[in-house]
Amino acid sequence: MYHIKPDKRCGKSCALIYQALIALIAEKPFDSITITDIQEKSTVGRATFYRNFDNIIDVLIMKSDEECRQMAEGYLKMPGFGNRNKDEEFGIVVYFFRYWQHNTEIVETLLKINRIDILYNSLIGIYESLADTIFPEVDTGSDDYKYLVAMKASIGIGFLTRWISEGKTKTIEDLLKILHNGFQTASKYLLNNIYP
Repeated sequence: MYHIKPDKRCGKSCALIYQALIALIAEKPFDSITITDIQEKSTVGRATFYRNFDNIIDVLIMKSDEECRQMAEGYLKMPGFGNRNKDEEFGIVVYFFRYWQHNTEIVETLLKINRIDILYNSLIGIYESLADTIFPEVDTGSDDYKYLVAMKASIGIGFLTRWISEGKTKTIEDLLKILHNGFQTASKYLLNNIYP
């Protein structure tokens, strides 16, 4: 677990630790990276590392949570938020793709070390904190809501990981078209096979 205090000095130390870890992941296998390696690369003391993190994976969890939080905060600050009609609801998907188009480092890192579950958990956490915003018509205390949140996180991660693995060549418009067509196909399949 990470224990980050909301002050500038702590933030700077954590950023140095994260950047050192990213550089080390580019140099050698994640499993062989030690806290001493991070300490030497970041110039941040061992005590500072342990004041903020319990272990190395916590550094990536912190960054994943931070990116998801910034994504959500950016969306909530968009002009006209809260006054959108039904035709504009796809806007959150466009925003999601745009955000990650410019912030892929953590996703690429988690893919490289086979820990994309970290991003999944970060997305679940942020979607649950935005419960009334994402699915305002669903009872956020219900099991249905938990399944909808899991589905939303899974689809987002599926698209991000596929897009990155293909070299990020598809445009946002391409991704939206694929998503739209996929939902149409899935709807027909589900309607025909689940409720005949």
